[in-house]
Amino acid sequence: MSQTIVLFMEKYSAIKSGKEPDLSDYKEFKLKEDNIGFKMLQKLGWNEGQGLGAEGGGIVEPINKAPQPVANLGLGAAAAEVVNSEDDEFDAYRKRMMLAYRFRPNPLNNPRRPYY
Repeated sequence: MSQTIVLFMEKYSAIKSGKEPDLSDYKEFKLKEDNIGFKMLQKLGWNEGQGLGAEGGGIVEPINKAPQPVANLGLGAAAAEVVNSEDDEFDAYRKRMMLAYRFRPNPLNNPRRPYY
């Protein structure tokens, strides 16, 4: 099963159970000790969990990039497969299938358009 679909199901089950889903990219792409930037920050006196800056009062969490427009639909348009707390079982199934459609074989390289 695709990693994207697994993440979708994690978000859906977290929303349905009333928990706040972990939407941060930081969870997946956390810097490790072998990263050059991590080593540079440690040489400058930074420790994990501290804020940036001379007094450690700067930001602690990494900056997430701004949402990008979806398939030239315009600013603020949301992807159709995003799970909401109002979704029932059928909506979740439909959105999961829309997401899975992207990963189907496409031998003729036909353009993929989103379902609505």
